[in-house]
Amino acid sequence: LNISAPASNSTGQADSATIYNYRVPLTPGLYQVRIATRDRKSGQVGSAQQWIEIPDLSLHRLSLSSLLLDLQNVATGEAKSDGAGIPQVQFSTNHRFARNSRLRFTTFIYNAVRGQDGKSPWNIWLRARLIRGGQIVKTTQVQRVSVESRDSQRIPFGSEILLDSIPLGQYILEITVEDQVAGTSASQQARITVE
Repeated sequence: LNISAPASNSTGQADSATIYNYRVPLTPGLYQVRIATRDRKSGQVGSAQQWIEIPDLSLHRLSLSSLLLDLQNVATGEAKSDGAGIPQVQFSTNHRFARNSRLRFTTFIYNAVRGQDGKSPWNIWLRARLIRGGQIVKTTQVQRVSVESRDSQRIPFGSEILLDSIPLGQYILEITVEDQVAGTSASQQARITVE
């Protein structure tokens, strides 16, 4: 992928970003996604990597997707043949956040169970915690997950944590979800840096 950088006199060059989407079907498992770039003029290189886990939904166990941090819509791409635009999203790849900012996260809840009749509402609760050195530094209130999705196998959930009173350093963001109907729970973690 060749990228043309904006001209040096462009406004907003410091904030410019390139979004590249690559879709590939993967079987359940643990994967490491890696990307590297090289500036042809200067020879400088940069890279990033992130672990993602694709749960095995055929096991019908409650599970969470990998955590998407600081997810935000940034544009609508080229139109499809039916005229609908392709949404473009951007999220934090380096998991670095400024102190006094908001840490936004998104996850998908898989295989939550409804009541015995299959029509009763879900009873799913979620909590987010920031952990440093094995100690809980900040926690959110346990909140009920509002299910508006028509897809009962994949329930999206997004929220945020205010990073207003914690010291600089490295943390683990832990998201735990409980399905009160099934009596099961699942959790997912991501490492972040507050600077």
